[in-house]
Amino acid sequence: MTGSRMVVLHRVAIGLVALGTACLPFLANGVFFPRGQSILDLILCVILALVGGVAVFSPRVRNWLFEDEGLRYGDLAMVLMVLLYALSLFYPADTALAVPGVFNDVGMLFVFFALRLSALRAIFGPGLALGFGLASLPVNIVGLANGWGQLRYPYATEVAPGGQIQIASVFQYHNAYAAFVASVAVGLLVWAARTPKAFGWRIAALAVAGLNITGLLASGSRGALAIWIAVMILAALGLRDDECTARHARNRFIGSAYIAVVGGVIGDTLVHHAITKHSPQAGWAGMILAMAVPAALGGIWYTLRTRLDALPPRRSLYALIGVGVVLGAFGAAIKHRTIAEKLASYHVHQLSVSQRFIFWRDGLRILARNPVTGNGYGAWQAMYMRVQSYTYYTTQSHSFAVDTLLNIGILGFLALVALVIPMFRQMIWPRIQGLRMNAVDWALLAAGWMAFCHSLMDWDMAFLYLLMLFFAGAGVAAAMTKPLSIRVPTSSFRLAAPAVMASAAVATAVECALALVALQDAEIAANTAPSAAVSWYLKAYSYAPYNENDLANAATSLLMSANTPANRMAAASWLQRAEEQAPYSSSIAANYASLAYQLGNFKDAYEQAQIAEQNAPYWPGNMSLALSAGVVYALHEAPQNAAAAKAVLQHVVQLYAQAKAIQAHLAALPSYLPPQVPYQLDGFSLVSVAAADYLLGQPGEAVALAQGELSSQQAHTREVAEMVVLAAKDRMGVLKAYVEEHPGIQASYQLLMGAKQALAGS
Repeated sequence: MTGSRMVVLHRVAIGLVALGTACLPFLANGVFFPRGQSILDLILCVILALVGGVAVFSPRVRNWLFEDEGLRYGDLAMVLMVLLYALSLFYPADTALAVPGVFNDVGMLFVFFALRLSALRAIFGPGLALGFGLASLPVNIVGLANGWGQLRYPYATEVAPGGQIQIASVFQYHNAYAAFVASVAVGLLVWAARTPKAFGWRIAALAVAGLNITGLLASGSRGALAIWIAVMILAALGLRDDECTARHARNRFIGSAYIAVVGGVIGDTLVHHAITKHSPQAGWAGMILAMAVPAALGGIWYTLRTRLDALPPRRSLYALIGVGVVLGAFGAAIKHRTIAEKLASYHVHQLSVSQRFIFWRDGLRILARNPVTGNGYGAWQAMYMRVQSYTYYTTQSHSFAVDTLLNIGILGFLALVALVIPMFRQMIWPRIQGLRMNAVDWALLAAGWMAFCHSLMDWDMAFLYLLMLFFAGAGVAAAMTKPLSIRVPTSSFRLAAPAVMASAAVATAVECALALVALQDAEIAANTAPSAAVSWYLKAYSYAPYNENDLANAATSLLMSANTPANRMAAASWLQRAEEQAPYSSSIAANYASLAYQLGNFKDAYEQAQIAEQNAPYWPGNMSLALSAGVVYALHEAPQNAAAAKAVLQHVVQLYAQAKAIQAHLAALPSYLPPQVPYQLDGFSLVSVAAADYLLGQPGEAVALAQGELSSQQAHTREVAEMVVLAAKDRMGVLKAYVEEHPGIQASYQLLMGAKQALAGS
């Protein structure tokens, strides 16, 4: 094959990678929902399987992949992370969450090594970098236009508590969108500073960077903006010249940043006007100027390049710093009120800030379950209600580092540190001698570093597109480290490594394909009648037997179709199996408790209600269920085992004391930490506690509690409360007459009196 044909094929391969990368953000709304995740994992695993399979059977490909490649710490860290996620399947907090996490990590294995191995990096490096840059154009256009009501896209905007529009674009979360555009902007500016390519390409990069800065400012993400500024400063400090890239890289970076920021600020001003005044013309003009102004300034720079390059680097640096101070002072004078408001919004008592520290503190209690190797992917989502310190609702811990610690433990966290340290080292004080890295590599490193920095305080990495960006940067950084002085059998290692990876990729690809079929069946089930939905949910579960949600939904549909004794028995069996796969789910336990009550299995109902309460103690519905189920079980158990019934009643009273302590704790919370749900127990549960007090010989407490429900809007609660009050006051004649007038409580009366007699005789 001729050299020219090889060049053409190389460029075609880069173009295909770039095109695919640019399309991925629009796959199932930012590759966040299960279908989008499974499709992306399937794509990555198929590519990994093909590359690994060809390497196994072709010595030439093996030599091409591993020529002059030594083992790095990053390689071991990446493989360790994948192994820990795989091992966690033997002890997951929730299998429905843990298994897709393994899919994700196997897929990221390819992303990492595609940038880690120099042979693959020559194709995937430029392809991914170009793809991320191209993707930012429609991502910004769709997101910004949605701000003023055009180019409708689902959940592309959010409304802040103050009423202002926040841009989320295809990511459906404004902080994730901000992290993406900020990462792309940093990468483009680093590339423009280091590339020896023609000035026209640098001008194009500045134009796209300007649009991304407009998106960053318009997103409304204060944290992303602050982190971006810090990363830009550190990147400027770390930029050094070397023989592989352009000279005066630091000065070029600072100058490029000024140009892009000017365009971004102008664009944001007009976009903000378009959003607040519903003026599409202003918005489109803002996006155009966000790119045109940097392009024009870049053209002026190109015209003056000879004179500017003639200036000594240190003098140029001082001049650029001076220009920055002047421009900063000028901008501060014009926008002093806006800047003051923005700075004032950064305070620790702000809800979104203070909650993050609470999430991270509570997460350490999850770590205690398995501190060494973790609890599997999604550990926070599976267990946070069990450990939370007050009532909040969030399926994300808002920190990639915390998630890694909870998911794969201390060992996994150390592996993450091993991946991140080279990124930090090369960004802050790069080792450039002897490296065969180009401007694209440095750009991916910078973009991945920005994505990681923001992920320390948010849940960006739940979006696989951003996770790809991070692992691409981590792969480049690992390639910049020195090989380990570990001797490995070269020939056998070169054969074993791709064989193992290909095998893992094939298995994962098959499971991803089955997961997609299961998702399709579950979607059909959700849109059909309950009688037909049962078979579809069971079919979905057969394809993805790790997803207990399909089994639980099948149980619910079965009861909705026909609430017969046989169906209740079958549903109970399914829920029990689902609970084994998700032992920390309060919803499954609560549903199981209700079903057990319908079946007359009052002991099971009580035990499941206790599990639901333990798994979510700050949610009043679970506490109410536990209180009521405990008393009902004790009433039925007392004639057969008075001692056991008494112990249950005492436990109910203790639970109510715990509930009052929770109420006091929530009442003492500062005003900036409002509980997501008011802690108000169900009226019938309070009457149940009153009955427990009566049976335990505490009539005063019983009357005080039951009297509060005499005005309940629920007739049954109101009648039972009256019954308990009369019994506690020992007005038996009046009580019998009241029960005769209200036949709906006769069964409750007989249970109460039977339990009273049994406990009195014990």
